[in-house]
Amino acid sequence: MAAFIATVYALLGLYFGVTRLMRTLLPTVNPLLLGLSLITMALGSGIYMMQGMMVFYILPYLLGFAALGVTFGTVTSLSTLVRLSKSRQRVERRALRKWRWGVSAELVVLGLSVVAMVTARTLNLCYQLLLLIPACWWFIRTQLPLATKLRAASCVGIPVLLGAIAVMWYNYARFGSVLEFGQFAQLTLNFELFFSVLYHYFFENFNLSANFPYVMPVFAPDLSLGNGTAVAERAGLLFFPFFWALPLLWLRYRAACRSAEGQVPSSRGNWQRQVLRGLLLMAAAVPLLMIAVGINAGFNMRYLCDATMVWAPLTALACAQLDCRDAVGSDEAPHRAFIYWGVVAACLFTCATMFFITFSASPHLEAINPELMVGLKRFFDPLSFT
Repeated sequence: MAAFIATVYALLGLYFGVTRLMRTLLPTVNPLLLGLSLITMALGSGIYMMQGMMVFYILPYLLGFAALGVTFGTVTSLSTLVRLSKSRQRVERRALRKWRWGVSAELVVLGLSVVAMVTARTLNLCYQLLLLIPACWWFIRTQLPLATKLRAASCVGIPVLLGAIAVMWYNYARFGSVLEFGQFAQLTLNFELFFSVLYHYFFENFNLSANFPYVMPVFAPDLSLGNGTAVAERAGLLFFPFFWALPLLWLRYRAACRSAEGQVPSSRGNWQRQVLRGLLLMAAAVPLLMIAVGINAGFNMRYLCDATMVWAPLTALACAQLDCRDAVGSDEAPHRAFIYWGVVAACLFTCATMFFITFSASPHLEAINPELMVGLKRFFDPLSFT
């Protein structure tokens, strides 16, 4: 039950965050790619895979997913606050006051999402900071009154401060140090594993089977890794083609930079540029953090989900912006159509792959719910190869 509740939180958080970012950053979205990318995001993020593992480790991961999604959604309230301040003369004072209270509540939730990430997945706090620092820097540079800026800072800062005090008190009571989260107790860096980590987490193909579930992570031992990580399941991120579309987010960033040229710091174009810059920094930080985790803790599918948690929503954002309708009849139409349908094929392939690998990467699922596995095997038996 706890895993199911955490899974619902994670799905709702990611959906809330990505749809909010799409409304803020994308002028138009393609309906087909929007639906496909959201479905692929739900499967490709590893949420269902984590739920199927049925171990207590998954709960902080799923809550970390939810916290990151809430951060995606509520960081847009900074832009909303600036827009409301500019439209002071166009709306009734009562409506403006109501909207400001709503924005303030969202900023409080933004601060709480940072605290939730610290308590759930402390290491992944860096992803939130890479997004929040450019967004907050944009907000500081706006021409809002100082009182408005201080009010917004207090809405975010007070929950963070209270959460930090509570977390430090807990750390001191448990570990004897306010800055100890348990990481130093398990710090076993082995830089000789660098290239093995790079290969296994990004370039190692998954295994295929003639029978359900068809796609499985690699369980073969790698004797060069030592006893602790010799047989841990793993699969390379780059063998899920949905993530190949992630560099397309750079196109949206370039468009935001062009629209922001010559505009004041508080303009919508500058806001989009700063947020997209933070999202690109998050995407670029994933390999670095994955390598750091690998040389310290080895391999596990739940560590892989730390990467998919970030890449899946960002790739969905990159895919939803594509549209070749404006290129019909031009010389670029075939190229854009190739990219468009290539992204569709990548989404469908990744959906199928992640669906099957969800069951093969869950060693406890068959023991917990044997009726489900028997029913799925019976359903897919006609598709099995002989």
